[in-house]
Amino acid sequence: MSSTVRVQALTMELLTADGSLGAADITRAYNDGAGSKFCCLCCPLAEHQSGQGIIKYMKENSSRLPFWGIALDNDGRALGYVAMTFHPMQPMDGLHTTKPGEAYIDHLMVSSTARGKGVGTKLLEWAETLARERNCTFLALEVLNGNPAKRLYERFGLEVKPAGLCTKFCVSPLFICCFASLHYGCSHWGSVLMTKSLV
Repeated sequence: MSSTVRVQALTMELLTADGSLGAADITRAYNDGAGSKFCCLCCPLAEHQSGQGIIKYMKENSSRLPFWGIALDNDGRALGYVAMTFHPMQPMDGLHTTKPGEAYIDHLMVSSTARGKGVGTKLLEWAETLARERNCTFLALEVLNGNPAKRLYERFGLEVKPAGLCTKFCVSPLFICCFASLHYGCSHWGSVLMTKSLV
């Protein structure tokens, strides 16, 4: 499938298209990745399947549209997306502070039916190309411990960045526990920052 996947920057026209395109497909990919997680152990992170949430967000934050890459198959069906933030902008969730030269991946989501077929790699390649075009010096993302996607990120050249003791044992684990309800089990406590040098 990977040879038939193309990634392009998101536009409002694509986001609001009728039929199999647009916000509903992007929301489906998001829900496949984050919809089973919970905030504060009780509030699901899933978005309404209509996709109206993402349309509202993009109408209010249209400057982010060129930094969202959407993966499409030959029929124009959305298979997944990657959302980027570049310094001095800050990530959507406000949990990470970008640094000069940083290209930060807010989200990388692939629909469950398209996993294992190279879509995630295509999205990472698009993100890296965009980062290089903007003269960024490194690519970064944060991933929950235990998330199988970590293996994809490692194959792509992202490496775990060592964290300070407070971040490793206090701040991040406690917050991620509440935010994601230990989605990958008690043995997978917290999250890690992964980076890839682009110089």
